[in-house]
Amino acid sequence: MSRCVCGARAKYDSSCLRCLASGRHVAHHGNYASSPRLWSHNVQTHYHPPAGLFTKSAEQIARELLHGADSPGQAIRRLQFYINRAGRNLSDKDGARLHHAMRLLQQQM
Repeated sequence: MSRCVCGARAKYDSSCLRCLASGRHVAHHGNYASSPRLWSHNVQTHYHPPAGLFTKSAEQIARELLHGADSPGQAIRRLQFYINRAGRNLSDKDGARLHHAMRLLQQQM
């Protein structure tokens, strides 16, 4: 066991659960986005959207996500995962279009 920057004992060299849980990981341990321990890196999926799906209109996105999903809920989760992964790199225009697709999917429930 080593010590974290915050003083807690850490199982790994550069992180402790206390810093990760409190959101202090960014301030104490450098660039959080480049950390290999992000939860999204461990998501196992067998779904791969068609190339360019998220650049289409909201109606087309909703239609294609519904077509490839078992339920509207699954389609919503897939779209939300994409929105979360895009994060700050998502422009306001793209974000509005994707949120409109989300509302269309929610109406299907």
